[in-house]
Amino acid sequence: MREFSLKIANFGKGLRSDFRQRKNSGLLTVLKNAEPFGDRLITWQPAINPFSLEVISAAGIDLVDYPYPQLFKGKVYWLLADGQRIFRVHPEDWTLTELTLYNYKSRDVEASVQYTGLPWHFVDMGEAWMLFNGTSTVFHTNFEKMLGHPDVAYVQSDIYIETGCEFRGRALYGGFNGESFWSDEWKSFFAQWADKHELGLSLEMGIAENMVWFSTIGGGDLLWLFYPELMLSGVIEDGAAHSGDKPLIFDFLRRNESGLISMPWQGRVRRLIPMESGVVVYGDHGVSFLRPVLEPYPTFGLIDEFPGLPPEIGIASYRAADGDNYTHLMLDNKGELWLLTSDLKATKLGYKEFFLDMLGQIIMINYSAEEKAFYIGNDQTTYKLRENGLCQVDQIITSVSFTDGGEVAFCDEAGYRDKQFLLTTDIIDFDLSGYKTINSIEADYAGEGAIYASIYYRNDKSADFSQTEWRRLNPDGWVRLPCSAREFKIALKCSDYSTIDPPSSLNVKWGLADKRMIRSQYVNQATA
Repeated sequence: MREFSLKIANFGKGLRSDFRQRKNSGLLTVLKNAEPFGDRLITWQPAINPFSLEVISAAGIDLVDYPYPQLFKGKVYWLLADGQRIFRVHPEDWTLTELTLYNYKSRDVEASVQYTGLPWHFVDMGEAWMLFNGTSTVFHTNFEKMLGHPDVAYVQSDIYIETGCEFRGRALYGGFNGESFWSDEWKSFFAQWADKHELGLSLEMGIAENMVWFSTIGGGDLLWLFYPELMLSGVIEDGAAHSGDKPLIFDFLRRNESGLISMPWQGRVRRLIPMESGVVVYGDHGVSFLRPVLEPYPTFGLIDEFPGLPPEIGIASYRAADGDNYTHLMLDNKGELWLLTSDLKATKLGYKEFFLDMLGQIIMINYSAEEKAFYIGNDQTTYKLRENGLCQVDQIITSVSFTDGGEVAFCDEAGYRDKQFLLTTDIIDFDLSGYKTINSIEADYAGEGAIYASIYYRNDKSADFSQTEWRRLNPDGWVRLPCSAREFKIALKCSDYSTIDPPSSLNVKWGLADKRMIRSQYVNQATA
């Protein structure tokens, strides 16, 4: 039997983005604990948890109780949040101090966060910060010190807010429950002013779940939703300028410096993330770009769409998007990954086959600024997306932050569940429909670890693949593994990913077992 050779050298692209791609593509259906980098694979570099087990244990924190704990780096403060507690992080030695939280209305009474099981969203305004879990808001501001109150953090669970962000000195909130939005104090205020027709007020002030609230620049109205009395004269009272007869809020509303804006789609706002020139609003059934305007007053007023996104495409989960000022990654409600850029371009990346089964669960995307990579996962499985492609990693990651020493994350130990390196190619049929026989497999790997090869094979395209035994590659990097069929997939594994430099190509030696489909001599070299 004449022997031919097929070199498969596409590993640097990682996992295939669409299961419908053509055969013999050289892409992968399984890639675990190795990363696509350039035109090759490199050994997976795990995320680093900076906290010692002693510190975590002393604080009574589970190592990973998905989606907690989450690590947040602010301009002034580092915070660590689990389901109900907030810790101040001291990055100089990575120790923790638990914050005592107080009731936002009774400032000397301790209060607790309502547990939701949902991830926290963080708004960082320097000395002021806020955390939202969909029910409770934990906040710390400079206003407390300015007004002579203790410099502590407060919690409120009366007004439901799911998400927020900071953009150019403004705070934005979203994900409201309309029934809880207006407190009794707010309702009473508007009732008193309802008869003043020249203001055009109406008591029909329902808040839709697709609305976003934005503060003024500087955040002077940051806490108005929680403390309606501040809307009369602001944080620092000045009766000559504003009072109960001349409420400050109406100046802001007239100039549209602060207020509510509806998104042009139905469903709840789930995530707000700033970009270079605006804020991306991710919802159940839509994604919009909220752009500020300067004239005649600074406000938000322009809503742009991402033209590449089809209608009704929304975010898959509460935190299924993340990114920086220029690029965001989103997992949509159909299981597809999308890349959104600050020039309002949306590029469909795909990978639906890997994320479809996650829909309906809590999915988190975390952006690594140092590696310019995204982690996408749930409580069981994590994928890492680099510029070249996607791979699966054996680490559950709840958050990623950048510090002077590099990237840190809250995560479990690398390889805790499975330290194996695994690789499986897409379907190979050598561009022939008849029977073929694979004779041997060669791999260009290095390292002390042992690599084993196996072949998946089938004769009927509608049938499942069967699998041969695993055989170890010899010191020269090849193994004889005879197998005859119509279609194949080649698999490699190593028991410990850290002991090898993964292969970036395979060379498959094969021959024709069935020549009925051949009308001319087949080339003796092929490359995928």
